[in-house]
Amino acid sequence: MTTQRLHLDGVDATKPIRSGPILVYGFGTAVAMWCAWLLTHIPGVDLSPPIVGGVLLAVLAAGMVFAGWSLARGGAPRLGWIVGAGAGTLAAAINLLVLASYLVEQARPGTKPAEGFEGLTPAAAIYIPGFLLAGAVIGALGGLIGSVVGKSPPPPDGNYAGHGRWLARLSLVSTVAALPLIILGGFVTSTASGMAVPGWPDSYGANMFLFPVSLMSHPRVFLEHSHRLFGAMVGLSVLALMIYTLRVEKRRWVRGWMIVLFVAVCVQGVLGGLRVVQNSTALATVHGILAQLFFAALAAGTTYLTLGYRTLKASPPVTSLPPDEVRHPRKRRIVVVALFHLLIVQLIMGAWYRHTGQNHPLYTHVALAVVIVILGFIGGMMLRWTRDLPDPAARLSRRLGTGLLGCILLQFGLGWLVLGLVFTGTVKEAAPLAHEMDSKPPPPRSQVLAATVHQANGALIIAFAAAGTVLARGASRRKPVEQP
Repeated sequence: MTTQRLHLDGVDATKPIRSGPILVYGFGTAVAMWCAWLLTHIPGVDLSPPIVGGVLLAVLAAGMVFAGWSLARGGAPRLGWIVGAGAGTLAAAINLLVLASYLVEQARPGTKPAEGFEGLTPAAAIYIPGFLLAGAVIGALGGLIGSVVGKSPPPPDGNYAGHGRWLARLSLVSTVAALPLIILGGFVTSTASGMAVPGWPDSYGANMFLFPVSLMSHPRVFLEHSHRLFGAMVGLSVLALMIYTLRVEKRRWVRGWMIVLFVAVCVQGVLGGLRVVQNSTALATVHGILAQLFFAALAAGTTYLTLGYRTLKASPPVTSLPPDEVRHPRKRRIVVVALFHLLIVQLIMGAWYRHTGQNHPLYTHVALAVVIVILGFIGGMMLRWTRDLPDPAARLSRRLGTGLLGCILLQFGLGWLVLGLVFTGTVKEAAPLAHEMDSKPPPPRSQVLAATVHQANGALIIAFAAAGTVLARGASRRKPVEQP
C-alpha cells in the first residue's frame, strides 16, 4: 500500500479500505449494466434472452477487471479479488430489479400481467441465488485478473486508501447514474409517454419490478416503465451514498446535504407517481423541473466531497496576485452564481413549454438563451482561470470550465435546431392515456431526439454551473492579496 500517512479526512492511508471500493465498483458496474439492458431492449432490437444475458455478464466482467486493475494501479493489488467478489455480488443484486421481469410468467401483448407480487416462476428460486453466485465468482475472477494486469509500484498520493476519496467517487457514480434517468425522462416527455403505464406504484396492476418483459414491446410503455425502474436504481444509489456519508464524513453540513438529497429523490418518486395517478400536467411540469435541480444538487454534493474542494481550506488561505487580478475570484463567483440562477429560470420556462405547449414561456426561453450563452462563455473562461487556486482545486475548476463551455456551445446549436423543429412539427398535446396511445402517435423521431438531447444537455449545463458555483464560492473566501 501507499506510504502516505494521512488523508484530508483524517483516515490513516496505510490501512486499506474495502467497503468504499465495493460500493463504488458495485454501483458503477450496475449502472453500466442497466444502460446495456436499456440499449438491448429498445423496441425493434429484438435480441434473445441468451444474448442479452451474455452482454450483461460481459459488462459485469469488464467492470470487475477494471476494479482489480484500478486497485492494483493504486497500490492495493491484494484487494482485487476481495473487492471484485463484493462488488460483483452487489452489482448482481441491483440488477435483479430489472432481471426479475424475466422471472415471471410472461403475458401476451394486450393482456394483463399477474397482479401484485404474483407471477414468479418456480425457476426463480434457482435463478436468483444462481445469479448472485455468478456475480460473486465473476467479480472475484475479474478482480484477480485486473490486479495481475495492473500491478505496479504504489503511487505517492494514496488514492486507494481513506474513505474521503471513495466517498467522492461514490457520489460521482450516483450523479452519473442520474443522467440516464434524466435522458429517459426527456424521452418520456418528448414522446408523450407519461401516461403509458397506468397505476402507481404498480404497473398495470403488477408489482413494478415484476412487470413481464413481454409487455414492454410498445415503445411508450418501454420508455415509461424503464423510467420508473431507473428512478428506483438512482434512489438506491443515493440511499447508499447517504449511509456511507453518515458513516465516514465529519462535516455536519455535508451529512445534512446528503440527507436532503435522499429525501429529495423520494419526493421525486412520489411526485412522478402522483402525476400518473392524477393525470396532472402541473405535477409533470414540477417533476421535470425538480429532476434537473436534483441532478444539479448531486453535482454540487460531489464537488463538496472532492479533493479539489477540500484543499481550498487545507492549503494556505492567502495567495498573492498581481494588482489587476486580486478581485478576479470575487468576479468569478458573481458571474457563475448569476449564471446558475438564470439557468433555473431558463429550466422553468423550458419545462413549462414542454409540458403545456404555451408560447409565452417558449419566447422567454429563447430570449434568456442569448443572455445565458454570453454569461456561460464568460463564466466558463473564468473557471478556467485558476491562478488563485491550489493544484487539486485548479484542476477541478478547469475541468468544470471546459465542460461548461462545451455544453454551452452544443446547446446553442441544439437550441436553433429544436426551435426550427418546433415551428414545423406537430402541435403539443397532453400525454394520451394507455388506451389512447395507438390513436395518438408521438411526434416525428427527429423532433423527439433533438428535443431530448437539448433537454439532457441543459441538465448537464445546470450541473456544471452548480458545481462551479460551489467551487467559486469556496475559492472566493480565500481572500488573495496583491503582490508586493
